[in-house]
Amino acid sequence: MNSEKISRNNCNFLLHSCRSKLRLERYSLSHVTPKSMTNSLLALPHELPLIDRLEAYNLPEDLAPPVADKWLLVSNLQKSVRRGLVRTAQATALRMLEIEPEYFWRRLPVIALEDIGFGNPALCLDVLKTFRREALHRQLGVERVALYFVEQLASSLKSRLLCEALVMVEYSVRQEELSAQCRAMTDTQLLNHVTNIELPFIERFVALRHLCGYREFAYGRSITVTKARPDLMQKVVQHFRLSDIEAQLFVRGQSCTLFLNTPVPLVTAMLPSVGGSEKRARLKHELSDGILLAALDQYTRVGKKCIAEFSRTEPMRAILDKWPCIDSVAMVNRAVFAIEGECLDRWIVYPGSDELYKQVNLYYLERVGLTEKEYQKFLTHTKRHLGLLNEIRKNALSN
Repeated sequence: MNSEKISRNNCNFLLHSCRSKLRLERYSLSHVTPKSMTNSLLALPHELPLIDRLEAYNLPEDLAPPVADKWLLVSNLQKSVRRGLVRTAQATALRMLEIEPEYFWRRLPVIALEDIGFGNPALCLDVLKTFRREALHRQLGVERVALYFVEQLASSLKSRLLCEALVMVEYSVRQEELSAQCRAMTDTQLLNHVTNIELPFIERFVALRHLCGYREFAYGRSITVTKARPDLMQKVVQHFRLSDIEAQLFVRGQSCTLFLNTPVPLVTAMLPSVGGSEKRARLKHELSDGILLAALDQYTRVGKKCIAEFSRTEPMRAILDKWPCIDSVAMVNRAVFAIEGECLDRWIVYPGSDELYKQVNLYYLERVGLTEKEYQKFLTHTKRHLGLLNEIRKNALSN
């Protein structure tokens, strides 16, 4: 499969010439209040200043914080936010504040941009403006500020477009080749690459990542590949005519969102000037002592062990043995994440956003060497036996 061909044939929706300044009407669904939410927070007008909203927020009672595993807690927090489980997310946040508050505040902006993003950019900006303001946290109460934002994030309309754009590059077999090309470019050439709508999305994104600066994890540590160029980032803001909120997400998100701010200009350019449509999903949630079983994923120690054990079971070996050259655990990880890990309770869909998700899968399949038909068959098989994985997870939590 030729990745150049994939990009051009399946990402044409990204290559239009809409350069007019995008208005906030495109996010008009982001302030829809869920009927099930009754906390006074959500009844407050969003026009009120953030400080007033925080001061008026009523703290929830009778929250039962779950386990003390840092990695499991952050996974539980993020899965709860994605699924709109406010009280589970808040209980998890309280526990994180008890055992490692610094880590909780570092993760909050990452969760905001990864899972909320263009579903509610104003809320994401509130998080970016507030998460480091320790004096404000002390003044209003750390728990009040934390639980306010957790409830807002979990209740919000969501969008994973920024994350999908980032993951697409990570999966691409051309990533190293394109990065090497960018290292040989002048500043002017980089800017021209980013703004050239005739180029495939991935080529523009890699150039944008190069001028924004990024790090890679290698040899057990994080290594700086390129440093951020604030002067060039401002030129990008001007070229794409970003709104004030979009520009601040792009600039303020640098160094505190695991580079989820980087795709902002290119993703804004693909969005229409009017709002998208809202979708909802009825999700089933299996919990054990306040922990979602879905939280035991590849990003937690206990989750890694569970998925590795699941991949060795007879039902999974029956299909995995058909592809002996593929990393079976990595394959199961991807399938489990697609089935349950990235599930959202309510999200906004823009014209072309589904195509971006399909493009991510195409790059993944190209990397691992599977056809789309084979991958869909594997997803169906994994979903059919997910109950077995959850039994393994329950046993792991009880030990």
